[in-house]
Amino acid sequence: MRQLKKEAIEDILQGATILGAGGGGPLVIGQQIAAEIIASGRPLELADPEADVPDEARMAVSAVVGSPDATLDNFDFGAAPTAFKFLEEIDGKKLSFVLAGEVGAGNSLIPMSTAAKGGIPVVDAAGARRAIPEFSMCTYASPNVPISPIAMAHP
Repeated sequence: MRQLKKEAIEDILQGATILGAGGGGPLVIGQQIAAEIIASGRPLELADPEADVPDEARMAVSAVVGSPDATLDNFDFGAAPTAFKFLEEIDGKKLSFVLAGEVGAGNSLIPMSTAAKGGIPVVDAAGARRAIPEFSMCTYASPNVPISPIAMAHP
């Protein structure tokens, strides 16, 4: 695993903004999330899916859904980590990794924030290589991968 420093986080944000092709949250939200991660001083580790993630690892997607325009002035970054922690409480088992559902300025950085706050690595992967209009379009949407349990939180 490698630790992500300020420059790497900012580079990921720029790349995710381009690859998101206008979806996955606006750049300004990604900048706010990146600034929060960097200012926290918490370590952020990036896990290689092939080298660092064992087959039996427990992980979940952390994302924000809704209108990006509605969040521009008053975005609370606490909802995603709250939902993530609730997933752990459902069956009493700790999650080992955080995943991104899609690529985009917001939804590439939200999982990074959740990972930093939880003290666990974020996997260098996403369910789609761009922003997607619905979760059924990502690679995690497979008949062999259960989507439950699922948790949602409101700030």
